[in-house]
This record gives sequence, structure tokens and C-alpha cells, in this order.
Amino acid sequence: MFQVLNNGSDVSGAIKSITPIEYRMNDDYTFELPEVYIGTTSSGFSVGDTITVKQNESAQVSFYVAAIEYDYATQMYSLRCPHILHRLTKYRVGVLTVEWSGISPSYAQYNNQSGVGQGQLIWGRQYYQVLFLIQMLIRKATGLAVASIDVSVGEKPSFYYTTAWDPLMGWVSEWRNYATLGVSLQSLARLGSKKHTDHPATDFETAYAKPNCLELLRWLCASCALSIDIFRADYQVVEIDISAPPSDSATMGKRSLALEMYRNYIGVAARLETGSFDYIYGEYDDMGHFQPYTYGVPGADYSILPYQAESIDTGTPDPKVLSMTYPNMFKLYFVNDRGDYRSGIYDIADGENGLNWLDMWVAQLAGHWMNVGTRYVYEIIAPGLQYRHRRVEIDVATRKMTYEVLA
Repeated sequence: MFQVLNNGSDVSGAIKSITPIEYRMNDDYTFELPEVYIGTTSSGFSVGDTITVKQNESAQVSFYVAAIEYDYATQMYSLRCPHILHRLTKYRVGVLTVEWSGISPSYAQYNNQSGVGQGQLIWGRQYYQVLFLIQMLIRKATGLAVASIDVSVGEKPSFYYTTAWDPLMGWVSEWRNYATLGVSLQSLARLGSKKHTDHPATDFETAYAKPNCLELLRWLCASCALSIDIFRADYQVVEIDISAPPSDSATMGKRSLALEMYRNYIGVAARLETGSFDYIYGEYDDMGHFQPYTYGVPGADYSILPYQAESIDTGTPDPKVLSMTYPNMFKLYFVNDRGDYRSGIYDIADGENGLNWLDMWVAQLAGHWMNVGTRYVYEIIAPGLQYRHRRVEIDVATRKMTYEVLA
């Protein structure tokens, strides 16, 4: 039995129709949020209301009312309701602030040292832990407390690692868990910028051109091969996987569809060409005044340097390409948590093979998709609000679910 709540109040009796809820992952690991249309005879809805489709306290999915239209022929109101995380489109990355979290974070989650006397070190000490930033963004859209958002995936090993030379043991590799992944605060502030003047600019055209916070959330999840279970009240962050097929007794329908396999897997990113410390964007003069590095203008101090990673499946003859282009300045780092202000970020690097974070991401992407040539589309009855990987569609009116299984 499903309920429909409007700002927490049960309005199920006034709901006459609701379109299916579709949530899917793109092949590059970015997600596409659902949007539903609700038909009702009630005039008691307003733009901005929170609409929750609820199965029980733990299984629910939330939307907000973006537009209301009235059909005089049917005497019905039609509510257009994007998923609640779509509220993040209102905020540009430049306004992102730790106050969104509602807590005082630990150094494992966040640091923002800015003392002039710390020189270059301050830049590495200005970071967000990726999972904490995801929690912040979900909280901003939903109002849910950071501590209530499930990021227990952080204890699992990621596909990112370091390989460094040890005089006694030779090359040593260490796989790091998701909780150690971070991003630079200063890089986020300049995300997508083409010139150094874009960052402090307040004019509408420049400010509006900056990425919004929903785009940032999609890039964070994609770069870690993580997704958000929007059908759980705790918005559990989970690893992207391939769902298991249902039992024969639960299957109402099944279709088999061929997938054209990819040959080339490509990731593209771009950073300032400042050497190993590519999260540094300026320096302080003798008077303690910040002097930004210039880029994107004639005679600039530095250029924006694009870089690319590629994996090729030589066993696939068709020249189909799966590519992902991250915005300028986007990059993942490791967080070295010392438990105090000295905690900082450092490069994800395989020193033996000369690989960086983007190389590792492309290798993971290729490993996920190589040899996948079929998708099975299953239809099952009455599963409730449950997430399935790659694509799931839940029709609460008919109690049916359609989802894909890759093989």
C-alpha cells in the first residue's frame, strides 16, 4: 500500500493518477532523476510543496511541485513534480559552503586552513571529502540531517590506489577506500572556469555559466562509480553494480535486447599547468595580499592543460565510443587525515606505471562494460519502492516494476 504525502500530510485520497517513476544510470555513470505528473481534484497544492510517495518509513521517494495546470474539461489539476534532488539546480557551485552541512565537520570530512604563513601548504589543506560533500548536497535539497544519510560505502575499497617505491619492498600498491577520496575547495570554486576572472565575477552572465550543484553531484557520483538510492529515506550511497534477475515465479515479462558494445572508453579532464600542485591558484606577496595566477587571457601565467585517458577493447570491431568529459578543474585526490589542521589532499598516482585518477576511472569504466552485450528487461509485480541498477521504472498505480539486467 502506497501513501502520497504533501509536506508530510497524507493526501492519498485526492490523488487520481501518477505517472511511473523512472530512475536510471547513463553508461558514463551519471544519473538521470525521475519526474512525475500527478493528477488530482484538490486545489490544496502549491508550487514548492514536497510530495512523497511512501511505502513505509524506510522506503519512500520525494519530489517537489514545480508547476500546476488546471484542465477545465476534466476539472483536474496536473502537478509537474521533479525529484527533490533537482532543487540543487537553483544553486551554482560558487555558492557552495560547509554551512550547508548543519554540523561542525571533522578533518576527515573537511578542512579550510587559510593562514598566509602556511604558504603552499594551505592549498592542500582546503578540501572536502567526497562522501561528506555528497551528504551536504543531499541535505541542501532535502533537509535531511547529514548524519542520517547513509555513506557506509566509505568503508569499502574503491578502485583508486597508489603505487609508490619502497627501498626495501620495491613498488608497493595500496587500495584506498571511498572515505579517503576528496576534492579541492579552490578547484570547486573555479569549476568549469575558462579564465581566472571567472571565479570572483558576480555579473549574471558569468555567474550563471558556472555549473549548478546537481551537476556537481552527478560528477562526484560518476567519478567514484557510486549512485544514490533515491527510494530509501536515508538516501544510501552505493556502488554501481549489475542487478540480479528476478526468480521465474516473480517474472511477469522478459525482453532480450542486444547492446552494441563499446570499443573505446575515453575520459577527458583539464587542470592548470602548474606541475604537481595543480590545486594552487595563486600566492601571497610580502604584504600578505593574495595574487592570483592568471589563466585564459593573453600573457597568462599558466594555461589550462587538458589530459585524456583511454582504454581500447581490441576484441570489439565496431568503432563505438563511450566518453566522459569532466569540467575544467575537476579532479579527485586522496585525503590524508592526520586528525588536525595538517590534514590535506595529495595526488592519486601509480608511480610505477605513470597513471593518475582519470586513468584508473577509465579502467574501471571499461572493466564494467567490456563483454556486456545484452540487456534483459524484466517486468515484475508488487516489488515496492526498490532500487535496481542501470534503469528501474516503478508504476505505483499498477504495482509493477520494470528494470534492466546486463549480461
